[in-house]
Amino acid sequence: MNHVRIVKTWAEFEVTIRQIINYHALLDDTPLLFRGHADADWRLATTLERRSNIPTCYVEDYFRVVMRVKPEIETYSCRQWDDINYREVREWVSSFSNGKLMSYEYLAYLRHHGFPFPLLV
Repeated sequence: MNHVRIVKTWAEFEVTIRQIINYHALLDDTPLLFRGHADADWRLATTLERRSNIPTCYVEDYFRVVMRVKPEIETYSCRQWDDINYREVREWVSSFSNGKLMSYEYLAYLRHHGFPFPLLV
């Protein structure tokens, strides 16, 4: 269900966001994430879906790719991240039980710099 709210000023935007957060807090204690679109009619799609012709990307395969490029990313960025254990990835993918994304900081860094991402976040 889509709810579109048109706001014309930053002040209206801030009031609207506060209302949404307060309403959501009454329903659930899960933190909200906001994602913007220029047009409410656009469908939600991952960056991987928008930038490739691949109809389906398996999360486990995606983790293989991001680990394969990790040494180059670390060299270029002068940063280091923990390695991803494929067995843990397989277990994590099969359950999604803890709701936490593995290697979040590394994946956030990649996404921030334009690397396609298979999950809608």
